[in-house]
Amino acid sequence: MKAGLGWLAMLGASMVLPVCGIAEDGPSLTGTYAVLLQSRQSDSFGETGGAILSVLQFDGAGAISGTAVLKVRTGDLSEGGTGSGSVRGTYTIGADGMGRVDLEFPEFQYSVKLAVVITGGGKRILLVDAPGNSGFFALNPTLHGAEEKVTGALPGGYFLQSFRPGAKTKGTIPVTLTRTYNDGVAIYSLGEPATSGGEVTCPDGSAGDWLVTIPSLTAVMENNSGNFLMSVRAAGCGGDEIKNFSGLANLFFTPDGINLVLHLTDGLLITGSGRAADGTSPQGVYGVQLTGEPFPNAALQVLTFDGSGGITATGISGGGEAAFSGTYTTNPDGTGVITMTPEANPSAAPATFFYAIAGEGDTIYTLRTSGGGGGADVVVGTGHHQ
Repeated sequence: MKAGLGWLAMLGASMVLPVCGIAEDGPSLTGTYAVLLQSRQSDSFGETGGAILSVLQFDGAGAISGTAVLKVRTGDLSEGGTGSGSVRGTYTIGADGMGRVDLEFPEFQYSVKLAVVITGGGKRILLVDAPGNSGFFALNPTLHGAEEKVTGALPGGYFLQSFRPGAKTKGTIPVTLTRTYNDGVAIYSLGEPATSGGEVTCPDGSAGDWLVTIPSLTAVMENNSGNFLMSVRAAGCGGDEIKNFSGLANLFFTPDGINLVLHLTDGLLITGSGRAADGTSPQGVYGVQLTGEPFPNAALQVLTFDGSGGITATGISGGGEAAFSGTYTTNPDGTGVITMTPEANPSAAPATFFYAIAGEGDTIYTLRTSGGGGGADVVVGTGHHQ
């Protein structure tokens, strides 16, 4: 595994999976499924977000096993963290076809709790975050004062959640922002670093101290709305992290002054889908939709597998059209690796994708595993046989 996979710990606070069973009535979840999970990013930089493409076996009695390939962001514009490993877990399904899936990825030191619903007569599943994940969390602190200066306090515990989810703190960080003007634009900024600390109860039940420093906080406002950028260094429960936060800022006028509201968001939101898989190898032509985050991009591809390890592709996006050629490998479980280079520049670094075939050969899921110019994005694809 490459470095840069530390964000996984924020959803891995509970590595103990409960004992699960299967409902006697209603739809059942049994057999092998190709499953694509996406962790939606909450920022335009940093190390949050990623995707996992898995082949999972549901044994019909509440146990899950399988394999997975992971791609996460590293904060480097030309790379991303990629790894592969095993999957284990448990699941329950209710009479209405809805239930829970708890997955553990030992090599990634990551576990996740998901809600699942069966569709398509048991051949498809949809998944989202379930209670028990750290998930996506928001904070809307309000700074109050006159138009020239606003003050307020931010809870210290908020900034520990990304690396010590579940930590409980006492105390806040006081901040004061002073307004200046630049060509008619109001700029509220921190005059000096804001620092505070206090007691913390860590996720494992131990007690300690936390310390948070905000060296920089600036909100640029035009009329009543704008954006802010805040740098934070947080330490506690044996860990520390330096992170940037950005987002929407709003001004509200009150009878005794103004309120400046900073819309802080952090964490991960996981969604996913899967289809029954039977180890079918790709053959023929697939139309695929690719999407990338956090720098929004999308493309369409037509992938042609020749049945003997050769592949060609044509693609179109807002940036134009391109043709690719290369090779692919196949595994008995319907997965493999695609390696392609652009025909216009055969000496370019190849793009690699892990893929999984599902739906009796009708569906293909892809996950870009290479870095290169688009390495900062996590790019996934879903396609179907033409």
